[in-house]
Amino acid sequence: MGILNQFDVIDSFNQLIPGAAGYSDGYLREVAKSTQEQGLPVEMNLENNSDGLFAAMRGQGARRFLVVQPSDRKARGLRMMHYGFPVGTNLTAGWLLTGTTGNLKLFDYLDLTAVIESVHGLAVVPALYSVADGTGFAREEIRKYQSGFFGV
Repeated sequence: MGILNQFDVIDSFNQLIPGAAGYSDGYLREVAKSTQEQGLPVEMNLENNSDGLFAAMRGQGARRFLVVQPSDRKARGLRMMHYGFPVGTNLTAGWLLTGTTGNLKLFDYLDLTAVIESVHGLAVVPALYSVADGTGFAREEIRKYQSGFFGV
């Protein structure tokens, strides 16, 4: 089990969809499938993470994330941690970009930005649309873009 620290988060995206609590597993499956179909230079795995050492040691408070990590060794310190979990009858879904950019050069940064934008725009947003369609939530209410460190 991993431990997530709020100070490791350098970018994020979150969307709340009313009445979609039962879609959390399907959302993550769809993000993984769409990411894989793009043939991006990434590795993916499911990982349980806690937000504190003591909670992790007790095995409490863990959440499941789909971790998408660049294959390029220069960017291995970055991880896109996708989540979807119920909040009452609603679903909150999104991702956290964690890690450090270290000594990335311009072309490395451009490659990384392209991967993040591909995963977000071509996997996350369509998965959110799918959930919205299943619940009757208006697609127009889905935020397609986030703004933050990378400004994707």
